[in-house]
Amino acid sequence: MIRALFRVALLLCLAWSSHAQQREQRVALVIGNAAYPAAPLRNPVNDAKDMADKLRGLGFVVIERSNLGIKQIGSTLREFRAKLVPGGVALVYYAGHGLQIKGENYLPAVDAEIAGEEDVSNQSLAIRQIMDVLTDAKTRLNLVFLDACRNNPYARTFRNANEGLSKVAAPSGTLISFATRPGSVAADGVGRNGLYTGALLQQMGNPNQSIEQVLKRVVTAVKAGSRNQQEPWMEGSIEGEFCFGDCARANQPLVVVAQGNAGGADQLFWESVKDTKDSNELKAYLNKFPGGLFAELAGIRLRSLEQAAADRIAAEAAQRAALERAAAEAAVKEQQRLAMEAQAKEQARLALLAQEQLRVAAEAAQKLAADRLAELPQPGQTIKDCADCPEMVVIPAGSFEMGSNEDADERPVHRVNVPSFLIGKTEVTQGQWRAVMGSNPSYFSSCGDDCPAERVNWKEAQVFAQRLSQKTGKSYRLPSEAEWEYAARAGSTTRWSFGGFGDSEYQLGDYAWFSANSQNKTQRVAQKRPNAFGLYDMHGNVWEWVQDCWHDNYTGAPTDGSAWTTGCSSISRVFRGGSWGLSPAYLRSANRLEGTAGVDSPNYVSFMYGLRLARTP
Repeated sequence: MIRALFRVALLLCLAWSSHAQQREQRVALVIGNAAYPAAPLRNPVNDAKDMADKLRGLGFVVIERSNLGIKQIGSTLREFRAKLVPGGVALVYYAGHGLQIKGENYLPAVDAEIAGEEDVSNQSLAIRQIMDVLTDAKTRLNLVFLDACRNNPYARTFRNANEGLSKVAAPSGTLISFATRPGSVAADGVGRNGLYTGALLQQMGNPNQSIEQVLKRVVTAVKAGSRNQQEPWMEGSIEGEFCFGDCARANQPLVVVAQGNAGGADQLFWESVKDTKDSNELKAYLNKFPGGLFAELAGIRLRSLEQAAADRIAAEAAQRAALERAAAEAAVKEQQRLAMEAQAKEQARLALLAQEQLRVAAEAAQKLAADRLAELPQPGQTIKDCADCPEMVVIPAGSFEMGSNEDADERPVHRVNVPSFLIGKTEVTQGQWRAVMGSNPSYFSSCGDDCPAERVNWKEAQVFAQRLSQKTGKSYRLPSEAEWEYAARAGSTTRWSFGGFGDSEYQLGDYAWFSANSQNKTQRVAQKRPNAFGLYDMHGNVWEWVQDCWHDNYTGAPTDGSAWTTGCSSISRVFRGGSWGLSPAYLRSANRLEGTAGVDSPNYVSFMYGLRLARTP
């Protein structure tokens, strides 16, 4: 009873000036990149995990990424944008390598293959992209923390190798904190956290101080810890106040308890909650005394209670699921028994009738198939519907194992049955594009009419196919993703269509233009060897759009060779085959990449994007 009275009295003292407030929505994007093959880092993943845990405890909805890859950049930004609301608070934290190119700051993906400055924008998250998302979201306050000023691991391949990050033009209501001054570099640290992030986490542990106080104390701690070799820097400005906790508590009078000192309050509170079975009481202690005498013990007790609750819920769910499965299995068995009894008397008669019907239907189907086959183009035949039309190759019907186990978005490997169709012998050339569209969008226009058309987005490819269909009366279109991979493999099951010694890439230069032989530009089509279907440049030269919209994997994908256009965003499309500027892994038959279909920004139209048409027989 005495302990309970102490607890009530203490809680009333601690909460005397607090009022129920509805918090504004807080959303955080936290990224830690460490697993760079050429220059791995010790701490960013630890930094990101500790920061994400801290922010969740402070009421943030957290989107957490460790070792962000190229293919994750677009989906991560979309998820972050979708959770932001006007008038809310947005926070971005990044730890890892950062670099600047001509005044622009980039955060490279861990699987980036950067051979020169031209590769950076296509394989990195740009600070400008983050600023655009924050501006569009119309949030009240934006906080950006960049522990990304380490040495540039790609500097020796750049023409202008500046150290550190450059200044950023921060939108109104945005505060950007750098781990060190612009143009300087920060240390990765030797403990669990980097010097800057460790100081930031420590100050966030005092949540009721203003953000300005937090950053000033971080500067003091980092300068002292680095012996004035590293000085954090801040850009931008905000209006009003912001605290990670409650700004109103920063000015509250000190609560005096029985012992007249902080240690007495700490111990009194702990004595009142140490044997509790309520996790909220332990959280109340940790919120009041985050660095208290018993904080570590309280954290252990809190995690133990939360784990026990989670285990109990999981056990109850498993028991319910087992009972539901047993009931469902019993119902199925009973239905099967009843069906077998009902059908027993009719079984012989129905079997004979079915056999006769199948015989008649099979004969009719065979005759119809033979008649239609005589009318259709034959596999391997080439067709050219007009002087300016692409030469099309008839691909035979068949089935194949689509996908691979190399990347998550290529799984699961699944069997697909593909009807016969026609596909371009080569990629659409600049001359063919100009003849139909009246203009040439290509960046490498000096390459000539026999070079592939590029800088073409998905919607423009649709218009080209429609105009060619109107001109010829034939059904031109983009191939489905299944048709493209079936045509690219041409009966092979290896990484590239030529097979070779297993999955070796030593023959790739005989079949494809890529980073090792393209001289950093497109080349004339049909200069390399074709695959077994007689198709040129299925690997490399330019990426080729397909009809499907983007899905993160093949779960639920069609198995009839048709395009997958449901359950996904209409602006996120797929291209295949790799390009002249990429390494062999991107040219694999199973490799796929997400692209944006729209025309709302020139940045979405790359000189690596082209097309190859398909046609229905």
